[in-house]
Amino acid sequence: MSSYATHCQDQGIDCARRASLARSPEIAAYWRWLGVRWLRLGEQVQKTGAALGRASDVVGNLERETTHAKANADVRGL
Repeated sequence: MSSYATHCQDQGIDCARRASLARSPEIAAYWRWLGVRWLRLGEQVQKTGAALGRASDVVGNLERETTHAKANADVRGL
């Protein structure tokens, strides 16, 4: 498994953990949705052997989204 696919899988697992800890159904749903996106990206990268530059851009965008979501969750005390 490529390092990008592993990274995506790790992020998906972290999102699932955060969903299980969320106090609000809306926040839990958001974390589950984000986790699914990470896992699908990992599958796509592994299946297609996506070009590193393109995969890196997508992973970078998702990392920024995740960082933003984590910051918002931390502010709300989740």
